[in-house]
Amino acid sequence: MRIEFITSGATYALRNQILRPGLPVETVHFNGDDDSGTRHWGAYAGTALVGIVTLMEVPPPPELAGAASPHLRAWQLRGMATAPEVRGQGYGQALVRACLKYVRDTAGQGSIWCNARTSALSFYSAFGFTPYGAQFEIPHGGPHFKMLARVAPTVTLERVEGTFAVLKLAPDAAWPAWLGHQQGTSPKFTAVARTPDELSIVCDEALVPGDVPVQRGWRAARVRGKLDFALTGILASLTEPLARAAIPLFAVSTFDTDYILVSASHWSGACAAWQSAGHAFTEPNP
Repeated sequence: MRIEFITSGATYALRNQILRPGLPVETVHFNGDDDSGTRHWGAYAGTALVGIVTLMEVPPPPELAGAASPHLRAWQLRGMATAPEVRGQGYGQALVRACLKYVRDTAGQGSIWCNARTSALSFYSAFGFTPYGAQFEIPHGGPHFKMLARVAPTVTLERVEGTFAVLKLAPDAAWPAWLGHQQGTSPKFTAVARTPDELSIVCDEALVPGDVPVQRGWRAARVRGKLDFALTGILASLTEPLARAAIPLFAVSTFDTDYILVSASHWSGACAAWQSAGHAFTEPNP
């Protein structure tokens, strides 16, 4: 499989064959195909062009305006098509990933919207696209939904050494002696929050006595580096892939960065979901 930039003219044959069969080729010439902000990708099996997609820098329509940040750039994904003989082999997925990467590389963050065929809702949903509004018909194209994905910057995640426990005590509970932090010990990762409703603690599970009600067996990943307070969408970019994979999580934010805790049974699935969303993942430095 090879993904590369192509010209607008190179897309017409597949657009015509897949999206507008039996209609004149002129019907697949899109306004904006040759604008400076438009990009076309082709997916190749050997020397054969078997998949195409177009990305145009176009503001979202009014019905999507509330879903897209007005301060960020937006692109429309159009003309997505793969040859029947390669469907289910990952060519379409690779083309969408190319679009997401382009937006991140070009603008850092933004949004991509599309008119998605109703039959392709689950395909786009896997990449974070959300449908908005009612189903509508496109002449010669069938039923569609408008969908939008917010594209956040990718980050490098690092596994935090250890296995952790999550528990809560009464809001007026004294600081647990077994936690030991006030005596000068320094666990690698401990988070404590006192609210009017609870005293919530995340810590090394080995510290928690056996008679304390607790959820054990959590693993943690942290965003490497320090996050500027002006950045937006970082935490969402980490939690949304897990939501799509139906993986529960526990999130903790500090002044510098974000931590995501996942049960050990879901750890490998969480790592795969993050990497599929474009995030890098590393083991801690020895």
